Parts: sequence; C-alpha cells; structure tokens
Amino acid sequence: MTVPAQEPEQRVRRRKEAPLAILARLAPHVAEAFAGHTGRLDHFDRRFGDAANANFVRGLDKAAASDFGTFLRQVHDLYRDRKRFVDAGLVLGRLPAADAGRIYATLADAVVTAVLRACEQDFAAHYGRVPGGRHAMVALGRYGSRDATATSDLDLLFVYEVDDPASVCDGGLRLTAAQYYAHLAQRVFAALACDFGHGPMFDVDVDLRPWGSKGPLATRLADLTGYFATEALAFEAMALTRARVVAGDPGFVAEVEAALRQAVVATTALRDVRPDVAFTRELMQEDGACRRVWDLKEVAGGLMDIDFIVQGLILANTSAFARKPINDCARAISVLRRAKALSAADARLIAEALRLYGAVTQIQKVSAQTEPRQMAQELAATLVTATGADDLKGLERELRRLQREVAHVFATVYGRPRRRDWIHRAA
Repeated sequence: MTVPAQEPEQRVRRRKEAPLAILARLAPHVAEAFAGHTGRLDHFDRRFGDAANANFVRGLDKAAASDFGTFLRQVHDLYRDRKRFVDAGLVLGRLPAADAGRIYATLADAVVTAVLRACEQDFAAHYGRVPGGRHAMVALGRYGSRDATATSDLDLLFVYEVDDPASVCDGGLRLTAAQYYAHLAQRVFAALACDFGHGPMFDVDVDLRPWGSKGPLATRLADLTGYFATEALAFEAMALTRARVVAGDPGFVAEVEAALRQAVVATTALRDVRPDVAFTRELMQEDGACRRVWDLKEVAGGLMDIDFIVQGLILANTSAFARKPINDCARAISVLRRAKALSAADARLIAEALRLYGAVTQIQKVSAQTEPRQMAQELAATLVTATGADDLKGLERELRRLQREVAHVFATVYGRPRRRDWIHRAA
C-alpha cells in the first residue's frame, strides 16, 4: 500500500479538525487521557512536548511538600499528564520524532530525581542516616542513552558508598549500611512503579546490576568496580557504555561517573571482548531470529546490531573516549570514525540507520502498532512524514536497504563468532 501525499485541502481540513478527534481515531489509548478536557490540545505546540519546562518542575517541587503517599499520587498524575502530551505530539505530527527520545528521558529524569529525594527524606525520618553514606541513581539501557520511547522501561542501578563499611544508621533499628541502602533502593524502585489505577508509572528493571538478580538491590561502588575488574562479562560492560548518573548526592555524582568509566576500561583491559560480543549476538539471534522488516529491534541489521557494533567498538577503543561521553550513540559513532574504528562510509550508514530506525520506532511505540499496513491511513501518513520518506513503500525499501548494509557492517567488524567457550568470565 502506498500512502499518497495529502492534498492541500486535506491538510487544511485536518488542521481545522479538533486534535482530540484525531487522537481518538488514530491512538484511542492516548486520547483517553484527555477525556473531559477537550480544549487542552487545541493550542498544542512544541512547548507542551518539552518535558523540562518550568511548569512541570514546579509541579514536582510543589508535590514534595505533601505527605509521602499524596506526593506519589501527585507525581504519578503529573507524569502521566505530561507524558500524554508528548505522546499526542508524536501522533499528531507536531513533535519531531527525533526529539522524542530526549524528551521522554528528560521527563523520567525529573521524576526519578524527585522520587529519590522524597524517598530519602522519608526513609531518614524513620531510620536515620548512615554516617559518611552517599548514594546515586544510574540510568542504563535506552533510558541511559536518552533514546527512550513511550513504552520504555527504566533500567536503573542504585549505587552507594560509605566511609566505613561496618557503620550503621543512627536510627532506632541500627541497620548496617548494606541493609539500609538495600531497603532505600527497594523503596525508590517501588515508588517509581506505583500504580494508582492507570497502570504503573514506570516499569522498572534492575537486572543489569552486578550479579544480576542474585546481587543486592543497592550496589556499593567499591563492589561494582571490583566486579568489573574481575568477573563481569562483555555484555555487562556493553551495558555500562550507556550508563548515566541521573540523581544523587552532588559530591558523589562525579565519583560514580569516574568509577563507571573505569569499570568499562577494566573489563576491556582483561581481553579482546569482540569475540564475546559477536557470540552473544549470535545466541540472541538463535533465540529470537527475526526477518520482519518492521521489527526494528530484533531484525538482522536493526537496532540491536547497531548497539552491538557501536558498544563493542567502544569497548575495543576506550582510549578514544578519554574525555568524551560514551552513552550518546550518535556522538560515539563520530568518535569511532575519527579513531578509524569505523570507516567514514560505515559511520554515515550507521548514523543514517539509527536516525531512521529511531523515528519509526517512536511512532510504532506511541501508536501501539508495529506494522504500518495495519495502521489507519492517516497514522501511516504521519509515519511517512516523520521519516521524510515519499511513501510507505519507499520507506520499507529504505529500511530493507539499511538493514542489509548494517548487517554487512556487523559481519565486517566482528567476522564469524568464535566457539561457545570464548564466552567466559575473567580468570
């Protein structure tokens, strides 16, 4: 099916139609949030999509003055309301898809910061504080790299440090530092996932912490650095390439950032990680092989292959990132090109694919529809416009071309995976 370009009178008619009516037709789950407030979208502009605007931050600050339960409900409502404006902007074509990942992540950052602060204060009121203790929240995954979508979960890592590991909190229960921060982390994660009848505020994933589900919810910074110096697997170091400190004690943030970078370097210093990276990708393909062109994450040459190419090359070229951020994929591609880890042609190709895949994914996630042929024609037209394609068939041809060429780059960078026993822990 080819989506024809809209005639001028069609565009005029759509501009005159109430935005809520358009949403109800194209994305009913988004329109539901505006039921009873029919005029709220009539003056939609890009400011409504800016998650960092002063009104939202002021709302979070005002909520912090309430008791803890009321605070969580107010934050939940504020977040849901603001996020739905971003969702609506994408569906209506009034918010560039290229901006959405940063906006969703910025919105989450503000909430995580407010919730961490409130949980810390509430926890301290009941249990006191640990002398010399400090803590921080680290974002991982696509949230960490600011490539979040409407349905992204929050991959989080809670990190703490104390001057004396044997110290206990000064409250009545006399919790050890490990117990204290494990309970605090649990409180924060539960608060971020709170549900007041509209679904959880966020789906929180903490499985990327050291030792995975077997590890403590709160990781001491010294333990984290030791783990990555001796035990971590390649895919765990890859996850750290997206790490970003979101909130925490001001003096501790820089310390955590330095430790995270050092953890990446320590892992790669042990061995050449590329065979591990290649084999990990092979295992994932075996478990979920996909040839559907619109499944942009799993398909060969899709987002996962780009992640493996870029993150694996970051691990193999850490010296090139000595004073440069590594959690921004687009900027990392440029650094890798300058370091000659990627040819100029391959860097351009991957950057082009990343932009196009990202735009398509944003529309897919917010509309809860993957296959454009199953979308309403107007929504498919929004997808075509968001990507700059001429029509749907042209967009699909371009996706197939990029997937084929990205898959070739992956094979060029990594070759054929080694045997299974190349996936190993450091001796």
